[in-house]
Amino acid sequence: MDDAEVESGLFAIYISDNEDDKDNSQDESKADRTGQTEEQFQEVKRTYRVKVENGELWKQIPLPPLSPSESSPQSTQLVTKPQAQSLLHAVEELYFLRRYTEGAAFVRRLFGDGSSDKGDFSSSSSNITAIGRIDDDTRKTLRYYQAKCEEKTGHQG
Repeated sequence: MDDAEVESGLFAIYISDNEDDKDNSQDESKADRTGQTEEQFQEVKRTYRVKVENGELWKQIPLPPLSPSESSPQSTQLVTKPQAQSLLHAVEELYFLRRYTEGAAFVRRLFGDGSSDKGDFSSSSSNITAIGRIDDDTRKTLRYYQAKCEEKTGHQG
């Protein structure tokens, strides 16, 4: 091997024997990640409220805007993933709490499939019709839960 090849930098790797530098950097990064003063912790502890799932999630979630036939630029935009997940969580909650009639009515209401004969949707807008703006996977899942709810109640809507 030629001396020029050895000094080319290929084997000129700096290896530190000082482990203290590594330990200090790990301690600092951990402190940054978990850094919270006692006062901040006490404030969080004082204001923290437990989230209770009681089957009323569908009343609390923001519903999609009104029908896509409106001439606003928002009317052609897809519902965001968090909004779609909220809609799914609401119908899933109703299904798993065995509130099948309300679950089916909620999905029918979302897709504008007629009036909801069961369930209190008075807090919702009169015509939600978000079908054109919900992605296909979410739409299929919502329709799946609607079918399962209707199957459990013994009728098709």
